[in-house]
Amino acid sequence: MRDKRTYFETDEYFPKNIVKFKKVNDEWGEFSNFSRKCPITIQDIVFDCSERLFQILRYGEYPEFQKEFMLVKSTFWAKKLKYKHKEKIRSDWDEIDLDVMRFVLNEKIKQNSNFSELLEKSKSKYIVEDSTGLNGASSLLWGAKYIDDTESYCGMNHMGKLLMDLRDNGILEYSNLPEDLKVFGLYL
Repeated sequence: MRDKRTYFETDEYFPKNIVKFKKVNDEWGEFSNFSRKCPITIQDIVFDCSERLFQILRYGEYPEFQKEFMLVKSTFWAKKLKYKHKEKIRSDWDEIDLDVMRFVLNEKIKQNSNFSELLEKSKSKYIVEDSTGLNGASSLLWGAKYIDDTESYCGMNHMGKLLMDLRDNGILEYSNLPEDLKVFGLYL
Protein backbone atom coordinates (compact mmCIF):
# COMPACT_ATOMS: atom_id res chain seq x y z
CA MET A 1 0.00 0.00 0.00
CA ARG A 2 1.27 3.47 -0.87
CA ASP A 3 2.12 6.03 1.72
CA LYS A 4 -0.56 8.46 0.54
CA ARG A 5 1.12 11.45 2.21
CA THR A 6 4.32 11.11 0.15
CA TYR A 7 2.60 9.80 -2.92
CA PHE A 8 0.32 12.81 -3.30
CA GLU A 9 2.75 15.45 -2.05
CA THR A 10 3.14 18.34 -4.49
CA ASP A 11 6.49 20.07 -4.92
CA GLU A 12 7.51 23.39 -6.40
CA TYR A 13 10.51 23.86 -8.73
CA PHE A 14 11.94 27.15 -9.96
CA PRO A 15 13.19 27.36 -13.57
CA LYS A 16 16.75 28.46 -12.74
CA ASN A 17 17.34 25.26 -10.72
CA ILE A 18 15.91 22.68 -13.12
CA VAL A 19 16.38 20.73 -16.29
CA LYS A 20 13.00 20.01 -17.80
CA PHE A 21 11.83 17.67 -20.50
CA LYS A 22 8.62 17.46 -22.43
CA LYS A 23 9.34 16.43 -26.02
CA VAL A 24 11.72 13.70 -27.10
CA ASN A 25 13.64 16.06 -29.38
CA ASP A 26 14.32 18.62 -26.64
CA GLU A 27 17.79 18.87 -25.09
CA TRP A 28 16.75 16.59 -22.22
CA GLY A 29 14.29 14.55 -24.29
CA GLU A 30 15.97 11.21 -23.59
CA PHE A 31 14.56 11.47 -20.07
CA SER A 32 11.11 11.00 -21.62
CA ASN A 33 9.67 7.51 -21.59
CA PHE A 34 8.71 8.13 -25.22
CA SER A 35 12.32 8.57 -26.38
CA ARG A 36 13.29 5.96 -28.93
CA LYS A 37 16.98 6.74 -28.38
CA CYS A 38 16.87 4.42 -25.36
CA PRO A 39 15.41 1.03 -26.35
CA ILE A 40 15.12 -1.72 -23.73
CA THR A 41 15.51 -5.45 -24.32
CA ILE A 42 13.75 -7.88 -21.98
CA GLN A 43 13.57 -11.64 -22.61
CA ASP A 44 15.05 -11.03 -26.10
CA ILE A 45 12.17 -8.67 -26.89
CA VAL A 46 13.17 -5.15 -27.93
CA PHE A 47 10.96 -2.33 -26.69
CA ASP A 48 11.50 0.84 -28.71
CA CYS A 49 11.06 3.00 -25.61
CA SER A 50 10.46 2.67 -21.90
CA GLU A 51 6.84 3.88 -22.14
CA ARG A 52 5.89 0.90 -24.29
CA LEU A 53 7.36 -1.53 -21.76
CA PHE A 54 5.68 0.27 -18.87
CA GLN A 55 2.27 0.19 -20.57
CA ILE A 56 2.64 -3.46 -21.56
CA LEU A 57 3.36 -4.47 -17.97
CA ARG A 58 -0.13 -3.28 -16.99
CA TYR A 59 -1.54 -6.37 -18.72
CA GLY A 60 0.59 -9.25 -17.41
CA GLU A 61 -2.19 -11.81 -17.62
CA TYR A 62 -3.20 -10.79 -21.15
CA PRO A 63 -0.39 -11.49 -23.63
CA GLU A 64 -2.80 -10.77 -26.50
CA PHE A 65 -3.18 -7.16 -25.29
CA GLN A 66 0.56 -6.90 -24.78
CA LYS A 67 1.06 -7.93 -28.40
CA GLU A 68 -1.48 -5.33 -29.50
CA PHE A 69 0.58 -2.67 -27.71
CA MET A 70 3.71 -3.83 -29.51
CA LEU A 71 2.07 -3.69 -32.95
CA VAL A 72 0.94 -0.08 -32.70
CA LYS A 73 3.65 1.97 -34.42
CA SER A 74 3.25 5.15 -32.38
CA THR A 75 3.99 4.87 -28.67
CA PHE A 76 1.59 7.73 -28.09
CA TRP A 77 -1.26 5.65 -29.55
CA ALA A 78 -0.06 2.56 -27.73
CA LYS A 79 -0.48 4.49 -24.48
CA LYS A 80 -4.01 5.45 -25.54
CA LEU A 81 -4.87 1.73 -25.83
CA LYS A 82 -4.92 1.53 -22.05
CA TYR A 83 -8.34 3.22 -22.16
CA LYS A 84 -9.64 0.56 -24.55
CA HIS A 85 -8.67 -2.26 -22.17
CA LYS A 86 -9.16 -0.57 -18.79
CA GLU A 87 -10.93 -3.58 -17.30
CA LYS A 88 -7.92 -5.80 -18.04
CA ILE A 89 -5.35 -3.70 -16.15
CA ARG A 90 -3.75 -5.56 -13.24
CA SER A 91 -5.91 -5.13 -10.15
CA ASP A 92 -2.84 -4.12 -8.12
CA TRP A 93 -1.55 -1.59 -10.69
CA ASP A 94 -2.13 1.46 -8.48
CA GLU A 95 -0.01 -0.16 -5.76
CA ILE A 96 2.85 -1.27 -8.01
CA ASP A 97 3.11 1.33 -10.80
CA LEU A 98 5.93 3.31 -9.16
CA ASP A 99 7.95 0.14 -8.55
CA VAL A 100 7.30 -1.00 -12.12
CA MET A 101 8.62 2.36 -13.31
CA ARG A 102 11.68 1.88 -11.07
CA PHE A 103 12.27 -1.48 -12.74
CA VAL A 104 11.87 0.04 -16.22
CA LEU A 105 14.24 2.93 -15.46
CA ASN A 106 16.84 0.56 -14.01
CA GLU A 107 16.77 -1.37 -17.28
CA LYS A 108 16.93 1.87 -19.28
CA ILE A 109 20.10 3.04 -17.56
CA LYS A 110 21.75 -0.41 -17.70
CA GLN A 111 21.19 -0.69 -21.44
CA ASN A 112 21.73 2.89 -22.63
CA SER A 113 24.99 4.71 -21.93
CA ASN A 114 23.60 7.86 -23.60
CA PHE A 115 20.85 7.97 -20.97
CA SER A 116 23.37 7.48 -18.18
CA GLU A 117 25.58 10.27 -19.57
CA LEU A 118 22.62 12.65 -19.80
CA LEU A 119 21.67 11.92 -16.19
CA GLU A 120 25.23 12.70 -15.15
CA LYS A 121 25.10 15.98 -17.10
CA SER A 122 22.05 17.02 -15.05
CA LYS A 123 23.90 16.76 -11.72
CA SER A 124 23.13 19.57 -9.24
CA LYS A 125 19.79 20.35 -10.93
CA TYR A 126 16.26 19.21 -10.26
CA ILE A 127 14.74 17.15 -13.08
CA VAL A 128 11.16 18.05 -13.97
CA GLU A 129 8.84 16.38 -16.45
CA ASP A 130 7.03 19.41 -17.89
CA SER A 131 3.34 18.53 -18.07
CA THR A 132 2.19 22.08 -18.78
CA GLY A 133 -0.84 22.02 -21.08
CA LEU A 134 -1.61 18.36 -20.40
CA ASN A 135 -4.83 17.28 -18.71
CA GLY A 136 -5.60 14.41 -16.41
CA ALA A 137 -4.40 13.28 -13.02
CA SER A 138 -1.36 11.47 -14.37
CA SER A 139 0.07 14.73 -15.75
CA LEU A 140 0.51 16.02 -12.18
CA LEU A 141 1.40 12.61 -10.81
CA TRP A 142 4.36 12.04 -13.14
CA GLY A 143 5.24 15.67 -13.89
CA ALA A 144 4.75 19.30 -12.91
CA LYS A 145 3.02 22.23 -14.63
CA TYR A 146 4.29 25.77 -15.02
CA ILE A 147 2.26 28.20 -12.93
CA ASP A 148 2.44 31.81 -14.13
CA ASP A 149 1.48 33.29 -10.75
CA THR A 150 4.42 31.72 -8.93
CA GLU A 151 6.76 31.47 -11.94
CA SER A 152 7.49 27.90 -10.95
CA TYR A 153 6.62 24.30 -11.82
CA CYS A 154 4.24 22.57 -9.42
CA GLY A 155 3.26 18.91 -9.28
CA MET A 156 4.14 15.57 -7.76
CA ASN A 157 6.81 15.07 -10.46
CA HIS A 158 7.33 11.37 -9.71
CA MET A 159 9.20 10.86 -12.97
CA GLY A 160 11.60 13.67 -12.18
CA LYS A 161 12.10 12.35 -8.63
CA LEU A 162 12.79 8.83 -9.90
CA LEU A 163 15.30 10.14 -12.44
CA MET A 164 17.10 12.20 -9.79
CA ASP A 165 17.18 9.21 -7.46
CA LEU A 166 18.57 7.06 -10.27
CA ARG A 167 21.17 9.70 -11.14
CA ASP A 168 22.27 10.17 -7.53
CA ASN A 169 22.27 6.50 -6.49
CA GLY A 170 22.92 4.56 -9.72
CA ILE A 171 19.99 2.22 -9.12
CA LEU A 172 16.39 2.47 -7.97
CA GLU A 173 15.33 0.22 -5.12
CA TYR A 174 11.86 -1.28 -5.22
CA SER A 175 9.98 -3.29 -2.66
CA ASN A 176 6.63 -3.90 -4.28
CA LEU A 177 7.49 -5.47 -7.64
CA PRO A 178 5.33 -8.58 -7.92
CA GLU A 179 6.89 -11.91 -8.79
CA ASP A 180 4.20 -12.52 -11.40
CA LEU A 181 5.16 -9.56 -13.61
CA LYS A 182 5.08 -10.91 -17.16
CA VAL A 183 5.91 -9.88 -20.68
CA PHE A 184 4.17 -12.00 -23.33
CA GLY A 185 3.51 -14.78 -20.85
CA LEU A 186 7.14 -14.86 -19.65
CA TYR A 187 8.05 -13.91 -16.11
CA LEU A 188 10.64 -11.14 -15.74
